[in-house]
Amino acid sequence: MVRGSESTIISYHPSRELHTITSKDLHTRMRLVGKSVYWQNIFKKTIDPTFVLLSILWHALYAWDEALEKLYAHFCWLVSVVLVSRGGYLAFTI
Repeated sequence: MVRGSESTIISYHPSRELHTITSKDLHTRMRLVGKSVYWQNIFKKTIDPTFVLLSILWHALYAWDEALEKLYAHFCWLVSVVLVSRGGYLAFTI
């Protein structure tokens, strides 16, 4: 983020091979943020452009939270498979 009399946010979007969002997707998400009651109240109370950057970072943090939730669910499933296959005993061999 470049701060001055007018603030500019520059985002980098690598190739689609990395399964990232496009600039068009980011634009759509930012429009949805503007329609959110939570973020609308924040944007109405302040003129600080940092909150726009924070809303982008919030999306990234939320995506990490969802990914970790799926990873934890998969880990729990793997543990249950091991428990069933070992007859109820959790045994790891090194």
